[in-house]
Amino acid sequence: MGMFGGRTATRLRAKATVEHQRFEAAVRAQDLHGALRHSELLEKTISELIEREPGQAFHRFQLAGVQYNRATVLDALGRGDEAVAAAQSAVRTYAAFDPASGDPAAVARQLREMRTDGIAPETLIRHAADAAARLARLLAKYEGKAPGTTPLDTYGQLHRHGDETTQADVDRIATQLDDARRSLRQQPGPRTPVPGPSRKPRSSPELKANQRALGRLERLRRQDPTGIAHQPQIARLHYDAATLHNNIGNGPQAVEAARTAEALYTDLDPTHGDPSRVETTVQRFRAQHPESVRQFEELIGNAANARSQLAWMLACHHGRSEAAAVERLATNAIRTYEQLILVSRQYGPADLRLVNEQVTQAYALLRR
Repeated sequence: MGMFGGRTATRLRAKATVEHQRFEAAVRAQDLHGALRHSELLEKTISELIEREPGQAFHRFQLAGVQYNRATVLDALGRGDEAVAAAQSAVRTYAAFDPASGDPAAVARQLREMRTDGIAPETLIRHAADAAARLARLLAKYEGKAPGTTPLDTYGQLHRHGDETTQADVDRIATQLDDARRSLRQQPGPRTPVPGPSRKPRSSPELKANQRALGRLERLRRQDPTGIAHQPQIARLHYDAATLHNNIGNGPQAVEAARTAEALYTDLDPTHGDPSRVETTVQRFRAQHPESVRQFEELIGNAANARSQLAWMLACHHGRSEAAAVERLATNAIRTYEQLILVSRQYGPADLRLVNEQVTQAYALLRR
């Protein structure tokens, strides 16, 4: 590798570090779409590193971790087919590093005989078993396939013969597989509502935490004379609440939260939801306040994300009766991103692709 190739690899490593940090920050903030966006960018960066430095096996090991984490995010978003595909990719990538080759009977011998200068064999086997357990749970949840016992058997051998694995680790894998079996016993519920008697909305620990945070911020907002000091955070909580409600089958509440988020974000959007104003508005602001342009662009991007989410929720829970609204919101979100990536220094084609994917799903729901 020449001097310039080395510089490129160094730049890619730094970019991977930044995207990983952004992914973790988005997860902590419960910004699932943001986490997915940074996961996509991180995988692209690591894939470029693999092409430039094919002899560096650690890049492929990192790639497996990215795929594993993206499966979690996609599952939380209710995108089952994609979650399974990501989990399968993680299993395949980790399998190349697994000295036991997925065989619990080979664990003790590999721990006894294998010596490495890099990652310990116990760590390699643990990661492969974790990925297999994650895939088993997702296959049970989305495809109705019964999980096997291989990940649990592997962890049992690691606990017996390894130095790092504890009983708590074994119990964690056992719980995942129990959850997978439990999902098989439950009657699968449709994502779209069916006629029937009304019921009390379901809840979850994540939704309860979301609602508590929302209540605190609403009280603070009522004390603010301008009424907008906490609006961005409140908008984000409504946006996340829509996903949380949808994931546990609360269709009407998911739609209502998405409507509220879209209204709040559009109120903050300096373009007021007009894609034709994006380019000139961003350029004008950058000339006057270059140090704050990132936050300014996010006001536009967040509003477009909210319109895309609302389009999906309407298509999912109301179907063709809201086709006109879905078309209007989806078209606006795509056009906004098309204009935003022309002038933005943080948004790019990957962001537009994510919006396009959500819009495509919305249109597919309308055709059901």
